[in-house]
Amino acid sequence: MVHVCGPAGSGKTSLIRGWIAEKNRSAGTAWVTIGVQERDSRRFWLAVLEAVRGTSAGSGLIADLTPAPGLDAGAIAERLLADLGALDERIWLVLDDLHELCSPEASRQLELFVMRAPDELRFVLVSRGELRLARLSLPIPS
Repeated sequence: MVHVCGPAGSGKTSLIRGWIAEKNRSAGTAWVTIGVQERDSRRFWLAVLEAVRGTSAGSGLIADLTPAPGLDAGAIAERLLADLGALDERIWLVLDDLHELCSPEASRQLELFVMRAPDELRFVLVSRGELRLARLSLPIPS
């Protein structure tokens, strides 16, 4: 997991986009910019699912999902984890403007998702400040 942190306008997004282009990783990168729509946990997970599904590796693994009124955000995250169980090619999931994720429910789900994700799913978390994900703020032992 990579965490890029800096003030507004400091070039965080440009840095990550440049890195992806330089390393020729665009086909294997799922990008979600968290905005007003994605602040809701259900919409956040739908955006993550669609972004991962849009990668070369994810397109064959992630089944289409029709949003239904009663569809629970946690169920979307669980479904995504299950679909990614067979992942054998690296996917980089970039969550840009993570500081905009205001939903405590989505933050808890994201913590669990990162901890349970397959090794081939790598995370790039981009924010303007400290991570609000308590369990992910701890140093990861090598």
